[in-house]
Amino acid sequence: MSHINDLTAPSRFWSYLFWIVAGLSIGSFAGAGCSWILRFFDEFEICAAVGAVLGSLVALFVQISSDPRSDFPHRWPSGTLIGVIVCLLPGLLVTFNVFFSPRVRDNVLIVGALGLGAPMLGLLLGGFFDRAADDWQRKQKIMAVSFALTGITACVGGVLFFDSMMYGPDPQRIEDEMLWALEEQWNQDTDEKVEVRKVRLRRSGRKTYVGKVETTTAGNDEILSLEVEWDGRSISWSVNSE
Repeated sequence: MSHINDLTAPSRFWSYLFWIVAGLSIGSFAGAGCSWILRFFDEFEICAAVGAVLGSLVALFVQISSDPRSDFPHRWPSGTLIGVIVCLLPGLLVTFNVFFSPRVRDNVLIVGALGLGAPMLGLLLGGFFDRAADDWQRKQKIMAVSFALTGITACVGGVLFFDSMMYGPDPQRIEDEMLWALEEQWNQDTDEKVEVRKVRLRRSGRKTYVGKVETTTAGNDEILSLEVEWDGRSISWSVNSE
């Protein structure tokens, strides 16, 4: 592994840029994972962005400290070190959440395995970038680009996976639940029979929905506006006349 002081100025610049991109990729993956663990639905993009920035800073620190002239030079592969450091936070969050789960908190092996899973995944992701850097120095540029793109693609795929997990239930499912819930509530609150004929909803956010409710009360048809919010466990709603 070449060190910073062994490189010419242009090579040093591209080395820094490469590892910053690697840190950004792994950091965005780790930030997205933290958002999913903490159930920060509306803050998903912010968490991923903060993770990307922190990952870039970690990569910059690792590269600076890889200089033998630094106070604490290291000989570890940069990608491995970046991946493990950046993914430590999701690992700690997983450990914390699982530890307080009544079903598994007494099983140290399960808690330990899940807690180590995130850093090990970071090690794997960082390994792609280490291999890319090594192949580049061996003049195997096609292999180097392939491994770099594989690492970036894996990180982006992880972010997209977590993104798909950060939405409330399908609108059709919420419609079915609201059809029953509205009719039950309104028929408890009034002496007149209320028939909820149809509920139509669409997403307005990661866990919010808007739409219409078609009702019939004492032979009179009415269309009402409906706003629904899902908090991960239950549903709240408000109904307004058009």
